[in-house]
Amino acid sequence: MSDDDSGGSSTDTIATDDILTAPSDGGDLGASGEPLSFLEQLWQSIVGVLIGFVVVLGSIAGIFWNENNAVQVARALDEGLGVTIAAPADSVLAANEGRMIHVVGNLASVRGVRDDLLGVSGQGVRMQRSVEMYQWKESSSTKDGRRTYSYSREWSSTPQDSSRFREAASHSNPRFPFQSQTFRASDAMLGPYRLGEPALSAFQSRSETRVAPPQATLDAVARRIGRPGSFVDGQFFVARDHANPEIGDLRISWRLIAVGQGSVAARQTSGELTAYTARNGRPVLLAATGAHSAEAMFAHGQADNQLMTWLLRALAVFFMFLGFFFMLGPFTFLASYIPVVGDIFAAGAAAIALVMTLLVGGGSIAIAWFAVRPLLTAAIAGGVILAVIGFKYLSRGKAQARIEARHVRQAPAARQGFGQRRSGQQ
Repeated sequence: MSDDDSGGSSTDTIATDDILTAPSDGGDLGASGEPLSFLEQLWQSIVGVLIGFVVVLGSIAGIFWNENNAVQVARALDEGLGVTIAAPADSVLAANEGRMIHVVGNLASVRGVRDDLLGVSGQGVRMQRSVEMYQWKESSSTKDGRRTYSYSREWSSTPQDSSRFREAASHSNPRFPFQSQTFRASDAMLGPYRLGEPALSAFQSRSETRVAPPQATLDAVARRIGRPGSFVDGQFFVARDHANPEIGDLRISWRLIAVGQGSVAARQTSGELTAYTARNGRPVLLAATGAHSAEAMFAHGQADNQLMTWLLRALAVFFMFLGFFFMLGPFTFLASYIPVVGDIFAAGAAAIALVMTLLVGGGSIAIAWFAVRPLLTAAIAGGVILAVIGFKYLSRGKAQARIEARHVRQAPAARQGFGQRRSGQQ
């Protein structure tokens, strides 16, 4: 096995005939289970239909929830902007109690924030410790009636329980010595206003800066873990060689919301900045480092809402595609026993699932979009009806005009023909 220069992940997949074999380079091991019988494979594909059906229904429900949530959040932000007033950064006015205010002032904390476990501190109001371990990760796949297991090595902040692996003995992950954690200053202030946990949590990660602990602190962390450490590109590697990590190595970083200028739009509650509750029940609390106008902060909130809406739409459509693909499993499985036809149907199953996803997913998004906007839907429907009526009216008028024009052109010819007939009779 070989890793890239950045210490990323590597994967080796081995398909075997029910034996355990090591790859030629001595890297990861793979294992294959017993071949599945015809009935077992058929039963799995039938279960896949049920799972796929549930996934499709869940995706549709998720689409409706997402569209409704997007509208509710947008309305709450619009309402919040409409009632927000500017507040001074040097005093708390009793007249603003219970109102939505916008404050630009100095973020401050006398005590600061400290990671007591590892002895890292920072002069700020919030600090995030991120811990990743280089671990084994198991994946499995089934092909031609045989389930194959593969094992990859990767950095992850989520513990991988290797005791559940099929080949646990040769792919053992150590326990995390400590987890990721967030630390908040207990005396955080924005000018004269107190900042509690909700306000501190409202600062987004893009406002954070990396913390570079002193070398003495890093050495103490390395001694506690029992491995050498090095600080590279804002990350502390507890490893013998950070470029070629081993299972159990750690990658730790600290990110800080530092003291300095900050902007918050929130409800004033007894000298504390808390979430404002809109009429639809949605909380509104915006925070950012630096000086920002209320209009800019709410516009940024609307942009984030739109981005999240599109991401959730894409996620729902993706799961819907998987659901439809699972529902085609029995047909794909049965067709696999027919030469040539099986390969063609296997390739076509994804295309069929994609078409069904576009039809059902696109239709669901359209219906949900209109359902949560009844007034706009009525206006659009009214506009479409008026456009159709107007089009028919104009078409009828143009048709009548063409008939009249044709009659006008034909009239002289008719009179001339009548005169010629009279002359002939004389």
